[in-house]
Amino acid sequence: MARDFSRQLLDALEQYTDEVVEAVEDVVDDVSKHGREEWKQAAPRRTGAYRRSIKLKKMKSNGVFRVTIYSDAPYHRLTHLLEFGHKARDGSMVKAQPHIAQVEQDVTQELEQILAEVLKV
Repeated sequence: MARDFSRQLLDALEQYTDEVVEAVEDVVDDVSKHGREEWKQAAPRRTGAYRRSIKLKKMKSNGVFRVTIYSDAPYHRLTHLLEFGHKARDGSMVKAQPHIAQVEQDVTQELEQILAEVLKV
């Protein structure tokens, strides 16, 4: 009887864990897509090539689900220069156009809020 109860308890916990993992992956996927679109909207536009280079990469290994939003080559070199400014060829300073930090902060807050709602039982 005790073994039956422990087996049922383990089965219930495994099912709950699978449901939670699936819910978290769905939320992270949705929020990361929203973050990519926010970054694209906030990015400076001159030719539009930098905006088009913003990509989303999903990785899952050993039970860890990770999403990275990044700027693809060759425009990945621009992210730091645009975000923080830089010195131009003629020696003058190019004004910073911060667009990543705010999006990162917004996405982090949104993810925390949605996860708190989803994980409430």
